[in-house]
Amino acid sequence: MVKKILIRIQWLTQHKNLCIGIFALIIIMRFGFLNYYNWHHGNTGKAGVQYNIDSYRLLEGAEHFLDDGTLGYKQIDYSGYLIILAFVKLIGLRLETVVIIQLIMALVSSWFLFDLGKRITGSSLAGIIAAGLYLANPFICIWHLYILTESLYTSLLIISVWALARAVQKRTIKYYLLSIAVVCITASIRPNGWILFPIMFCAFLVFSKLKQYIKWSGVFIIIILFVLSISSLPILNKAVQNVALEEAPINKVLTNGEVVFGHEELRLEMPEDSSLTNKNWTESYMYIIRHPLACGKLAVYRITSELFQINRNWFSLAYQIRMWFWLLPAYLLAIFGFIYYKKQATMKIVLIIIMAHLLIIGLTYADHEHRFLNYFLPLIYLFSACGSVYLLNKCLTWIQSKQ
Repeated sequence: MVKKILIRIQWLTQHKNLCIGIFALIIIMRFGFLNYYNWHHGNTGKAGVQYNIDSYRLLEGAEHFLDDGTLGYKQIDYSGYLIILAFVKLIGLRLETVVIIQLIMALVSSWFLFDLGKRITGSSLAGIIAAGLYLANPFICIWHLYILTESLYTSLLIISVWALARAVQKRTIKYYLLSIAVVCITASIRPNGWILFPIMFCAFLVFSKLKQYIKWSGVFIIIILFVLSISSLPILNKAVQNVALEEAPINKVLTNGEVVFGHEELRLEMPEDSSLTNKNWTESYMYIIRHPLACGKLAVYRITSELFQINRNWFSLAYQIRMWFWLLPAYLLAIFGFIYYKKQATMKIVLIIIMAHLLIIGLTYADHEHRFLNYFLPLIYLFSACGSVYLLNKCLTWIQSKQ
């Protein structure tokens, strides 16, 4: 039995490129089928391009931009995406063009995810697993057909990670500039990307050849400057103030104990604080300092709810089982992947970016439709792919030892 397994493994090893090509073809066919199905049946019950409330706000912003070249205070946060919408409208193309752009970017970003997995583990198998989990996930594929920032932001976040990883490895001006350019584009798509700026500059410092005290002093300064910027610069302050809807600024979401936005039944009871006037979100700093345990508990509830999709009674049991099928095994494999490859700079960068997006959820709220998770789920899949390769190598070593 062991001998037969070894013969088959040897055959797969000898025809590695052929196997990878077959896997890649299967993944692309799965990706094509999912999007074909979504196009004809639609997540909203209608075929074709998909819309929700935010879609119409984005389209309205693009129209305003074409009319007078200006954007509203909230629309500026999504200026990169609005420019794409405006350009498509300007040259007379239909909105299907935006969907095509998003589908192409998803495929392009899957190559960058593949390359990251291959470089981390030295195995193409890790790359193909990471790309496969990303492209074949039906819960991620849903968003490619929406006129929303979700699909494009997810794709650009993967490319940003790749560019940043290459920059800290090569330490050349070319890759530093490439990383900065990609991060700027990503941050223009939606404000979640702003967190990439301090991470990027901190990574440049930490993985440089500078002395340790200079590195960590620089990291401290970068973090302070970032916090001061979003607190003091009017355009950034206003954007954070209205992180949800106008009627629910970030500090109101905090004091209401919002776990999943729009679901009052899930709210946690938070301490009353008469000193909070809700005039500016920066008041939340002091509220968190005064009530650290309550705020910490709220953050944990939000993050847990987003990661594991719990407390969502509006999902059917079948839907939840399918969702957990794509999450729980990936999380377990991701733990193995990070533990084994944790010394690599790329793994550290990816972990920090994942944690930064979790921090955003902890400070704001979990999403009704798990969109916030999808932004960084492909990066978790990268860890999962590395964990899969690690366990597979362990199994092969054990089989060979039994020969």
